[in-house]
Amino acid sequence: MYSPRPGEEPKDEVRLCGEASLVKKLKVELEKATTDLRDRVVFGVQIPTAAHSSLIGRGGRNLISFQDKYKVQVQYPGSNSYKYVGEPENTEELADVPPDELVKVAGGRASVVEAIEQLKSQVTNATPPETIADTITVPLKYHEAVTAQGAIFRTLRHLGVEAEPSVQPTRSSPLSRPSNSAAQAARVDDAEDTVTEAFWEIVENYADAEEGESTWTLKARDQSNIDKAKHAIGEAIEKAKTATHVGYLTLPDRSSFPRIVGAKGSNIARLHEMTNANIHVGRENSTIIITGSESSLEAAKEAILKTIRGPSRQKRGP
Repeated sequence: MYSPRPGEEPKDEVRLCGEASLVKKLKVELEKATTDLRDRVVFGVQIPTAAHSSLIGRGGRNLISFQDKYKVQVQYPGSNSYKYVGEPENTEELADVPPDELVKVAGGRASVVEAIEQLKSQVTNATPPETIADTITVPLKYHEAVTAQGAIFRTLRHLGVEAEPSVQPTRSSPLSRPSNSAAQAARVDDAEDTVTEAFWEIVENYADAEEGESTWTLKARDQSNIDKAKHAIGEAIEKAKTATHVGYLTLPDRSSFPRIVGAKGSNIARLHEMTNANIHVGRENSTIIITGSESSLEAAKEAILKTIRGPSRQKRGP
């Protein structure tokens, strides 16, 4: 390839020297590149910022695919190469476009025009639809049971629904045994003598709960998801209503807790399914807290004690 000597003016021609077949191929490629450069244009198009992420895709996947398909270069505001692409030829048409919505498309004229039309058609699909809102009322006395330590909000987010409670309870009901209840608790004797002693106490749930209501505003882009969210919250409220009592089962120590909990909570899950009571095994003391109806509490207590005892031992001979 010929290069101008020092002091010579550059010319609009390139001389190729080498093997004939290679020179021929290189000439074809250079002529094609020259044609592309002569035909290269930069146009701007207004794309709402809300649509940028979906058009670019995770890791730029959608952007790369689009550029390959239409043989163009698309630069969104904020990209490293945005300012190096050049100014759009249709700048006058874009005078009122906010800088963060001005997308540049570079390439052959015909390809750029086609790519811009395609981008405009995709914007309608990429722009988020209008948000739908609805409300549901949650009694403050059930707020803690309904939220279940944030589990209900995770469920709603999975449905694509945001929840905004109008009021939060000013006080919570800690899952801890009242300090003066030990003397009032009834001792549970174990005939197998596997557990030396256990104390059992049942108290009324929500006795000191806060009165009033909280209005939850639910927002989503689909009414069906709003309906699913309201159904989930309604079920949680009804379940909270059935948890009329709290039982405190205090064991001598925590040595039996691994057996009660089971591998990855499997036994707790089984006991919950069997008794319909919620069982909380804390890490700070040897008291197991059970919530539910009075009958479910009794069933859970007996099931826990049975778990601790294990299989009945065979009677020894005389």
